[in-house]
Amino acid sequence: MALIVKDRVRETTTTAGTGTFSLAGAVTGFDAFSVIGNSNTTYYAVAHRTANEWEVGIGTYTSSGATLARTTILASSNSGSAQSFAAGTKDVFCTYPSGKSVYADASGVVNISSVAITGGTVSGITDLTVNGDITFSGAVPEILGGDADGELFIGPSTTNALGGNVVLYGQSHASKANDIEFRETAGIQLGFDSSASVWSVEANELNLNSGQSVRWGGNGNNRISGNGSTNIVSLYSAGVLTATFDASNNTTLGGDLIFSPATPEIRGGDADGELFISPSTTNALGGNVVLYGQSHASKANDIEFRATAATELGYDDSASTWNFAANTIQTTGGLTVGLNAAPNYVAQFHSAASHGLIQLTNAATGSAGGDGSYIGVLNTSTTLRVWNQEAAPIWIGSASGYAVFTNGAVTLGGTLTFADGSAQTTAGASTGKAIAMAMVFG
Repeated sequence: MALIVKDRVRETTTTAGTGTFSLAGAVTGFDAFSVIGNSNTTYYAVAHRTANEWEVGIGTYTSSGATLARTTILASSNSGSAQSFAAGTKDVFCTYPSGKSVYADASGVVNISSVAITGGTVSGITDLTVNGDITFSGAVPEILGGDADGELFIGPSTTNALGGNVVLYGQSHASKANDIEFRETAGIQLGFDSSASVWSVEANELNLNSGQSVRWGGNGNNRISGNGSTNIVSLYSAGVLTATFDASNNTTLGGDLIFSPATPEIRGGDADGELFISPSTTNALGGNVVLYGQSHASKANDIEFRATAATELGYDDSASTWNFAANTIQTTGGLTVGLNAAPNYVAQFHSAASHGLIQLTNAATGSAGGDGSYIGVLNTSTTLRVWNQEAAPIWIGSASGYAVFTNGAVTLGGTLTFADGSAQTTAGASTGKAIAMAMVFG
């Protein structure tokens, strides 16, 4: 079935009512409806010769019986419905309904009331201006360009660079093959670079509704999602919660923090601030470390090892001092104090001053150079000296045998055996051996 339009087709009919017209033959000087072809449709008009009755529509011609069915009513004297014609003769002829016409007005503007183009090619049109909507009737309509290396613009305004618009690039475009651009005037606000398989939001924000996610990998197991009510952003990897980011700029990891570079860094963002490293939910729970910035107001470059909030080992950079607080220093290895580590001493004490001395004090003695007791070697000397600056006795030995040195005098007690095998068993005055000992220790 096809819509056929022919010139000078006119017959008569005496059919009354709203049924199919029986055609009575061509009027002299005109063609019969048979030129339309069996089962084809055409535009028709019917006018009663003596009554004010008329109808315009689309009719279907049937050659058997020579009839014209009133398939679609376009207009009529019955307010656009099928006219029930009175008895008498009516003229039936092909026409060009105004509702289906295409015409140019005085300004040369072509007007189309409604149009459907099926197949074929529309050519010779440079620009097409439509005063209404473009509505597709097909299930899979298409808007196609004609140049594989060209561009297709879709915009709401009078030019392609006004308003929000879209640019689609052909598959053979010289610089942007298969690219897509969403633009504000001529500025790209969202673009797809096909060569890099990358979407770029340019300098714009990407806003998602609460509970929505940015996903990759095709199944949603890898995604970033936000919760508007709690202001928490969550990162999932392989369906497992990996990290959360809250409104207080806190980051919570679901697993370990592992660095891939050979020289990773953990850095703060404030030269006068503090960096806390802690295993618990706050920086003052558990064993923790505090590192102070280089411009900190009171603790520049300091380091603190803490139990909860109490410093148990601290480095004071301003004094170049480590402070072990009230804690005991215990080691299973050697303790080296000073600059020289060799030979391998159990303990080595090195003085930066001219004397290499160990000062022994208690709560009752001071820390000045003349306070306490000393063991060491004085400057320019090779003699080991044991003395008490506060003129108190020095007791060397044990309960069974001992020597007491006081102001150059030696008093022996118990049984004291000397290197030559002799022994002193009587406590008392300085003997020759005692004098010698006094000279050594004195």
